[in-house]
Amino acid sequence: WMNVSFVNVTLSETCLSTGSDVGGKHTLLSRIAQFLSIIYSTDTIMMNQFMYGIKSVDGMYRNGHVQNMRSLERFSYSAFVLDLEQEFNDNLVLRVVNKVGIFLISFLCFCFISSVTALIVRVLTSS
Repeated sequence: WMNVSFVNVTLSETCLSTGSDVGGKHTLLSRIAQFLSIIYSTDTIMMNQFMYGIKSVDGMYRNGHVQNMRSLERFSYSAFVLDLEQEFNDNLVLRVVNKVGIFLISFLCFCFISSVTALIVRVLTSS
């Protein structure tokens, strides 16, 4: 119906930290990972697996939409962005230009935020 596939995937923290829900080897590192999974979200891990793992029959990336059934958060991803990222990884010049662009935008945002903070402090101290 409308070319939509529904896939229900349920993974526990035990499965993500040991690789199995039953009989997994519990090492010190896996127990630490299971404890820390209370703090961090596994949505990022699952999102990356879906984005890069689910492809069409011809091996091309697909557009997708994922919803966490517990928190009802929704994530969507685009095949165009994934293809563009693959192109950046293959071409060194594009990768360098992309990193320089990210640095310049980050620097401009830092300058803007610092200026606004300085202006707010100046106004508050002068009144």
